[in-house]
Amino acid sequence: MRFLLAAGGTAGHINPALSIASIIENNISDASISFIGRKDSLEDRLISEAGYSISYLDVQGLRRSLSLGNIKTALMTLGAVRKAKKILKRLRPDAVIGTGGFVCYPVIRAAQKLGIPTALHESNAVPGLAVKMLARRANAVMLNFEEGARYLKRKDNIFITGNPLRCGFLAPNREIARRELGISGDDLFILSFGGSLGALRVNEACIGTMKKLTAHNGYCHLHACGERNFAECQRLFSELKIGDRGIIVPYIENMSKYMSAADIVICRAGAMTLSELAQMGKCAILIPSPNVTNDHQRKNAMALSERGAAVLLDESELSCDALTELISSLAKDRERRGKIEKNVREFAKKNSQREIFSVILSLVKSNCSKNKAK
Repeated sequence: MRFLLAAGGTAGHINPALSIASIIENNISDASISFIGRKDSLEDRLISEAGYSISYLDVQGLRRSLSLGNIKTALMTLGAVRKAKKILKRLRPDAVIGTGGFVCYPVIRAAQKLGIPTALHESNAVPGLAVKMLARRANAVMLNFEEGARYLKRKDNIFITGNPLRCGFLAPNREIARRELGISGDDLFILSFGGSLGALRVNEACIGTMKKLTAHNGYCHLHACGERNFAECQRLFSELKIGDRGIIVPYIENMSKYMSAADIVICRAGAMTLSELAQMGKCAILIPSPNVTNDHQRKNAMALSERGAAVLLDESELSCDALTELISSLAKDRERRGKIEKNVREFAKKNSQREIFSVILSLVKSNCSKNKAK
């Protein structure tokens, strides 16, 4: 069976697609999987490193304000649909799966025009623009949040599956992870990141906090600052003369290992990240991005914080001092951290892998039955 996945833009779209690819491979021995994305992009690197082939489209996202750039985007998208059709005719997939984002739209739309079965997966509570536009014609729409169905007109193709998580998140082992990373059993390990593209205020606050905390014994801290901000963060790291108990990297390739080893995680509140935290049972400080549609990250974070499953820190209140004080308070209060870890585990969906594969398998079987009947 041949499957094609469309993913791009940020890790929040790419990682679910990679996880779905793994689910398919783990259940279908003769599965052939390929991707479509943009050349020289984050998806190009991550998909290639995962060992999958990738075909390229030239496409970009819409801007929120009216602009000439959006006219160019619309023309590029029309051209991308035509090019995607050519790729699909060459690869002849049995099903095409999209995980949202602007790369997803032309690929899924081309598949729908060609009569190829399509499935979508949406991680967030509020579906993105691409999913909203494509959902009515899709054979299946897999949602992480049940409330996401409110934003979609068609209901009979919706499945509440949860998020697809990479294998490393499903069976975490803190002791092995800390040993492999060289973290002392007594150290409090802080893991922080602001998303695959980085976040300026989060970077500045985390690096400043790293300077203050790692000056004391018992703390170690790793921060992923995003590819585009790495040079600037290196400069700040050097100026602050942070010692070897603090580390900055552009991107974390094996997030499951680092998250498994962490005592406190500082991060945005994207749906995939929250699913990973829930599965791992991690104490987290959530700093929702204020720059996302419908403020859905803050809604995500509030859903956890109101049930004692995370600590919410608005970006408007974020500072080095505020973050340092909050981490120090959590570090000293092991009982509070334990309650957060217990509460966040209640948000984990245990059967998401099986549910997602069931939807994909039924999609392919239905298509095979139709082809035989012809």
